[in-house]
Amino acid sequence: MEVDNKAKTGSHTISTKEIDYLANLGRIIVPEEEKEALAHELAAIVSYVDEISKVEIPVAKEGKEGEESKGAGQGVLIGNRLVAKNVMRKDEVTTEPGAYTRKLVDSAPRHEGDFIVVKKIIADSE
Repeated sequence: MEVDNKAKTGSHTISTKEIDYLANLGRIIVPEEEKEALAHELAAIVSYVDEISKVEIPVAKEGKEGEESKGAGQGVLIGNRLVAKNVMRKDEVTTEPGAYTRKLVDSAPRHEGDFIVVKKIIADSE
């Protein structure tokens, strides 16, 4: 008689039979002694994703489409949804070209001019 152990975390249950199925899909071998622990981990991940999916996305109350939101919720209005926008700085050069070249080249074990000398690892094709 085959026993199918099940791991339950939150409201999600994953069986070792499902682990076998997923391993087969991924073309991997999961050792028998690791299947139960993996079932618990996957059940926890699925429960977490389920919890995240319950988060309410704020609906914009006013404004025009494409207009940036005012206030704490950084985003752009698309339809009636507030979509996050990139709040990172622009990617731009902040130093003069070559400012660190000399320091970098001088720190290498071997160098010639502005180039670092490394061992050849690709054979010539003949």
